[in-house]
Amino acid sequence: MEMNFFESGFCEWKQLTSDGSVWARGQGQTSSGLGLPITDHTTNSSQGMFIYVKATSEHKATNTIQLGSPVLKNKLTKGLPCQIRFWYQMTEGANMSVYIRTGGHMKRAADLTKPTSQSWTKFEIPMIPSGTETVTTFQVRRPKW
Repeated sequence: MEMNFFESGFCEWKQLTSDGSVWARGQGQTSSGLGLPITDHTTNSSQGMFIYVKATSEHKATNTIQLGSPVLKNKLTKGLPCQIRFWYQMTEGANMSVYIRTGGHMKRAADLTKPTSQSWTKFEIPMIPSGTETVTTFQVRRPKW
């Protein structure tokens, strides 16, 4: 099952925790000043949507924000391999961890720590669901802005 998220909203993905920052949908050039790509990876145009971490005036010292997927219940077949594929762009000093909870067990699936160029970098996480519910959490730690 291939899903292209964020073209028409957050598709039931939810912000879980925050240091005062927010996950925002972007399109084309954003006002963040972070050097984000001006196109998304899906449409390869400035009309496509993507999400990014947007700092707010409530910035706190923890510098951590999380985004959780909807529960993928009965959409994955137990024991059948699948993968989580996403494209990301990361600035100097930031890092991202990806956690997967399947069948009640939370596991860190990836740590991304190297800054990327100003284009999108593809990343894939293979997984084999062991339960009937799967949730993915993206946690971003960013430098103070």
